[in-house]
Amino acid sequence: MTEEGDHYYTVDEAARILELSPACVRQMLRAGELEGERREERIEGVLGPWRIPKRPVHTLREGEPDVLRAKRRELCETDTTTVSLPAGEATSDTLSEALLREVGTDTPSEASDLLSESVREIREKAEALREELGLLEGRLEMMEITESTLREGLQREKERADHERERADRLGDELKAERGRRRGEPREFWRRLFG
Repeated sequence: MTEEGDHYYTVDEAARILELSPACVRQMLRAGELEGERREERIEGVLGPWRIPKRPVHTLREGEPDVLRAKRRELCETDTTTVSLPAGEATSDTLSEALLREVGTDTPSEASDLLSESVREIREKAEALREELGLLEGRLEMMEITESTLREGLQREKERADHERERADRLGDELKAERGRRRGEPREFWRRLFG
């Protein structure tokens, strides 16, 4: 069974296939030049990212001559503002600052798209970290159980060794007593005999 995501592209994936910028793809989506839909779920009060069916992307890619694609790319680059995020991991604070600094008020939908995609990515990373934390907690618990079991086993072995040592000492004492008694027996025998 295929997952729902198998039939859709993200804006970045569609942009890569169409050899356009993500901003240009978003512009085409808003203008209705490319089929796509926003997710109905709301993330932090912002519409979710675009979902673009694969078939229209490939149809556009195969049906549009290179000359028209180049012209579209040129028009998109002159008509849209691109957002470059700071180097490193984008946090909600750095994302908000970058959007406020670089995206004008005439492109709220693009800023909304970028913000919702970034929030989704952050949530996915948080979920991955949460899963990893769960695995590490499980490993730690297993190590604690193993350590406890080993300590208990070591304690039992120590008690068993102490018990065996006491038994050996007791048997040694009994053996000495028996030897001493047997050494005295011949004297007693000879004393009675010659006595």
